[in-house]
Amino acid sequence: MAEEALQQLAQSLGAHLAEGTIPPAQAPHVETLVRQLTQPVRLTVMGPPGSGKSTLVNLLIGASALAPVRNLPTIEVVWGDTACCICTLPDGRERRMAAFDAATVASLSPRFVRIELPLPALRKISVMELALPSEQAEVERALSWAVGRTDIALWCTQRFGAGERLVWSGVDEAMQDHAYLLLTKADTLVANGTLDPTLAQLRAGADQFRHVLAIATTEAIAARRADGSIDREQLTRSGGRALIAAIMRDIDMGRDAARDRAELVLHQFGQPVQAKVAAPSAAAVVAPAPKPAPLILTEPLASPAPKIVQPRRPSPRPATATHTPQPVVPARPVVPQKGTALREICEPALGRIARHGREADATMRAAGASGLARLAEDTAALVQWISDHLDGAPSGAPGLVELREAAFDAADLVQLMQLEGGPATLGESLSLLIQLKHEIETALARSEVAIPAAFTPAARFGAPMAQT
Repeated sequence: MAEEALQQLAQSLGAHLAEGTIPPAQAPHVETLVRQLTQPVRLTVMGPPGSGKSTLVNLLIGASALAPVRNLPTIEVVWGDTACCICTLPDGRERRMAAFDAATVASLSPRFVRIELPLPALRKISVMELALPSEQAEVERALSWAVGRTDIALWCTQRFGAGERLVWSGVDEAMQDHAYLLLTKADTLVANGTLDPTLAQLRAGADQFRHVLAIATTEAIAARRADGSIDREQLTRSGGRALIAAIMRDIDMGRDAARDRAELVLHQFGQPVQAKVAAPSAAAVVAPAPKPAPLILTEPLASPAPKIVQPRRPSPRPATATHTPQPVVPARPVVPQKGTALREICEPALGRIARHGREADATMRAAGASGLARLAEDTAALVQWISDHLDGAPSGAPGLVELREAAFDAADLVQLMQLEGGPATLGESLSLLIQLKHEIETALARSEVAIPAAFTPAARFGAPMAQT
């Protein structure tokens, strides 16, 4: 498992730190790597009052945790085994409550609020809504404080006027490099026909942002059904899918970069003497970090076209160690014919799907909750591997372009499902994998390539899986 590999890297780095083998000058860098490998990625939502920050937080965490009430301080939402709300009062004391109630919290005039919730998304991300003071000097201080607690920044706006541009121009470059400009309440702009000119105006002065996206946040939240499944068309139409897919790509790119740097450190210093050290506890994972360096991502992606739905791009991530390409022996010798190149590209994917189906069947028979959660993760990883595999294949094979589009589509959706969690995650992920398998088989049939016997309908994993 990729996650287990990251944990093992973090344990080895932690052991080096405990043994004192890391030079003092490099120790802070290694401590940051441990955090990046083990703790949720920290998202900070900011912007002027009334710009839709609280609604966006609710979309990201997959629950209605915050109410859009003014005069509240900075609020951080993190993972917790049980729900609670902790208010830091002006005198430094803490007031703990069983749940967040906006009116009650506002009456306490706290300096900071921390909400802990047992939501699946919060195992991958923590989200902070930053309250910006009215005084310019206090705004600069708040943003400077947030830099050390932010990996990805999201600035919500309706127009990104001169005042907002002035505030953002003073933000540390480390935050600007990993920031999104979000035109919120886009459904209203669509209704009155002003979305395109508004986005064009934003983009003219938004070169300090990694992405510029428009989103109808309320519509995106409504795309999540009560049973945990997702109305995909509505999520796409709202811009929610483009936003979450971009965030998940950046998260994975950052983890990949941290993994590569961690491996370089271990290559330099070797394996630690200790067999392993204890992985960080859940409490450590969600505790406020003492201003570590921001997450370092790879080169920025190209900015999307100015519309709600951002065009998909090939995933920039390399295949992980969990799902590296493996050669699949054909059922019979390959005879040169029309479409053979596509068959050679697709056989490794079909082989992995077949193996996954057999393993999934055994896991589902056992029916353990942890096993089913792991199966959902493995399914998501396989869909992403297929997308990466097709992306890296030589171009020119008939039908390959269409297959890549289908795989990118499936990878975006499965990333969203993994972030949201919920009872429908496994079934929807398996459904996407089955659909992707069908797309591959159809493309092979159209290119007049006989599908090997190992991949005939009798060996498909689709039928039993679709019933889950």
